[in-house]
Parts: sequence; C-alpha cells; structure tokens
Amino acid sequence: MPNDVIYDAAREAHVIRGEDVGERYRIVIPDALIDAEAGEPVGDRLAWIEAHLPQILQAYTAKMNGGFVHEPWGRVLVEEVD
Repeated sequence: MPNDVIYDAAREAHVIRGEDVGERYRIVIPDALIDAEAGEPVGDRLAWIEAHLPQILQAYTAKMNGGFVHEPWGRVLVEEVD
C-alpha cells in the first residue's frame, strides 16, 4: 500500500496516513467496522483494509467534499492532524 497504516491499540483502530490522505488528515478504521463487515473477527485486518481501500478512500473523498457516505463506510473517520 502506498500509505502508512498503523495500529492504534488505545483506539482499537487502524490509522491510515500517506499520499492518498495528505499531511493534514488521517483516516481511522475501527476494528469493530472491520469485524462487523467481515461477519467475524478478522485475523489479518491489514489484508482486509487493502482489499477495501477503494471504498475507504471514497468515504474519505466524500467526507472531505461535504458529500454523503452510506453505511457501513460512514463509520470511517477522517481527522485533521494537529
């Protein structure tokens, strides 16, 4: 993946930063979203994120442009980095 994906244990979520997101923002994908969409706890969440990266980036783009994001992708968070 061209982005950095790190796991934030305190938030129980993966965080994406990198060229698709820019320096000012990060995308947060909660583990609960991944497990709910997979229907069971996912062992390899990075593989799931990579497989669903187009949908995750579409949610990011829609949120950045004031558009609507349909479930389950509305649970993807976009945060401005301090």
